Amino acid sequence: MRGNNIKRFSASASGHVCRARGWLAAAVFLGVALVAFALTSVDLFPLDAKFTPRVFQIAIAKLVVFSLGSYATAAALAAFRAESHNAIVDNHRANALTTFEAFVNAPHIDQDTKNAILTQTTTAIFAQQPSGYGQAAEASPIAANVLEIVKQLPKSGS
Repeated sequence: MRGNNIKRFSASASGHVCRARGWLAAAVFLGVALVAFALTSVDLFPLDAKFTPRVFQIAIAKLVVFSLGSYATAAALAAFRAESHNAIVDNHRANALTTFEAFVNAPHIDQDTKNAILTQTTTAIFAQQPSGYGQAAEASPIAANVLEIVKQLPKSGS
């Protein structure tokens, strides 16, 4: 069972890494296109010193294109950040389960140590995890609820 979850978290992390690379490539492409537009639009559509309706129309068109390009670049960077965060968190969850499995299967581990390891693994899986890509996270109420449920489970030896 745990092995399936380890594989599932690892596969999910790999998918997030691939999607993050795609979003980063899109953000770089959009950023380069935006800079190229900004540099070439000066020569292609020059603004005269004299204010005319045509100058106003060109200025508004440039502003709209530059605004949309900036928004698309920012959205691609936000998606890259989200996918990178999810990749790190899923990889951390897979590592937590792998470590849990190694400790639980160790021959000379007492039940209290196993319970402490289970508690830490549960926290690692269900709590919000800071990765450097996401927003600053507060303590997760979900993790506390899951820990209370785990503590109330009947002991396997009783």
